[in-house]
Amino acid sequence: MRKASLSVIVPTYNNGKNIENSINSILEQEGPLNLNIDYEIIIVDDASLDDKFNEVRGLYANHKNIKILRNKENRGTAYSRNRGLKKAKGQYISFLDADDLWTKDRLKNIFPNFQDTQIDIVIGKTQQKITCNLVYTGNEKHNAIELRKELVGSLVIKRKIIDQGFFFDEEMRLGEDTEWRARLYKADFKCAIIENTTLIRWIHGSNTTLTSNFTHKGILMEILHKSVKENRKNKDT
Repeated sequence: MRKASLSVIVPTYNNGKNIENSINSILEQEGPLNLNIDYEIIIVDDASLDDKFNEVRGLYANHKNIKILRNKENRGTAYSRNRGLKKAKGQYISFLDADDLWTKDRLKNIFPNFQDTQIDIVIGKTQQKITCNLVYTGNEKHNAIELRKELVGSLVIKRKIIDQGFFFDEEMRLGEDTEWRARLYKADFKCAIIENTTLIRWIHGSNTTLTSNFTHKGILMEILHKSVKENRKNKDT
């Protein structure tokens, strides 16, 4: 049986203190990395200012499965993901932000679904853990756990999706992942949704979506506006 190949894109910016745990969550998968799957991890550093990343780069410099790229200037997550995608060689593509974690059985639960050759995308659940010192509304503090689906990090996709031009919009500094998923689901790709948790996302004060002045509503309006423009353009051609 021919081995499957997987490319994991890991964008990072000033996440030196977290990225080692994130990379280890890939390397410490239960079974799948020995389950007829070749893999590569492509770390794309977006001109980080923290010194810790240099330590991480030294730690993985000689790892045969890990490539480390560094942007000359800060270009945003969309650019970093796209740069990693253009270097990726795998038949399958997955993502991991540098402050998130894969569950240990992620690939073991995802890859059997690709035995159905019509499946292009497999979507797992995301476990969102909120740090206890993060205040949301009023004076209430949370350390709650929420289960969600459909974050970029919870997907594994076939390479053909990227070959068809489904890159991230580099003009968007926020909401680029939501906009990308919206285009993905609008296209004629076959999805399998599984009930297993495949991603652990830490919600903390450094999350871009929390510290930005952009609201979730504003991001969705921007995506809607872009979709309307694209639909008009398609009608004119």
